[in-house]
Amino acid sequence: MKNRINKLQAENISKSIQNEVNENMQVSVLFKSKIPRIPDYTQVFQEALKRIVAGEGMTLITYRVFCYLLGTMQFENFIGINIKTMAEDLNVSEPSIKRAMKQLKELNIVISIKDTMDRRLNCYMLNPKAAWKGKAKNYISVVKKMKNLKDPGQLKLKLF
Repeated sequence: MKNRINKLQAENISKSIQNEVNENMQVSVLFKSKIPRIPDYTQVFQEALKRIVAGEGMTLITYRVFCYLLGTMQFENFIGINIKTMAEDLNVSEPSIKRAMKQLKELNIVISIKDTMDRRLNCYMLNPKAAWKGKAKNYISVVKKMKNLKDPGQLKLKLF
């Protein structure tokens, strides 16, 4: 394992070596500065976004829920949040959130998948044709897997 040093330590090492060897000699200690971590982000595909915004019939609450889902979805577009939490965070009633989710599902923006552990529950994910959060190399494999769903038509946004 490589030991990392900071800028001050590098300057001190450089001065120590300079004093030991010869004061007229230039000594440089190179170090890699730590690369800052890129904050989480989501790719939203322009064509899908244009069609979602231009589409008719979506209520303001539906748009708010869509934006909220973009901001809270996990890697590979998994939506791990319940209706009650969404309602509290958006300061909207639960029935309004349910109507918005229903509309997003009807447009295939949100895809409903039966939970593999408990068939009574549904899992949700944002359609990867609209937006993607995750590694680029995983995008293709997720889209291929989704074509094997009971209803592969879920992958096609109804806005197109």
